[in-house]
Amino acid sequence: MHLTKLMSAEFMKVGIRVNSIAPGYFPSEMTAKSSDDRQKSDLPAEKVADKGHVPQMRGGRDEEMARGMLMLATTTYINGQIVVLDGGVLNQISS
Repeated sequence: MHLTKLMSAEFMKVGIRVNSIAPGYFPSEMTAKSSDDRQKSDLPAEKVADKGHVPQMRGGRDEEMARGMLMLATTTYINGQIVVLDGGVLNQISS
């Protein structure tokens, strides 16, 4: 978070925007502990449900991550922001 804020302030001087995405439970080797021969991972809903604090009761989808990235790339009035794509996890664990 601090790096995003620092870099956005510094690079703003030369017209470069810096934003970041903080993903929640998305299928990856880190969350699923495995991947197939195409480097794709599967995160079953049961595994997410076992966490007990994911309101969406599923992992994120590739297209949801892509939409967040597309929004940051195409909205030129956004700078220095961290977009949290976590299915509501922070709402559950911070309350």
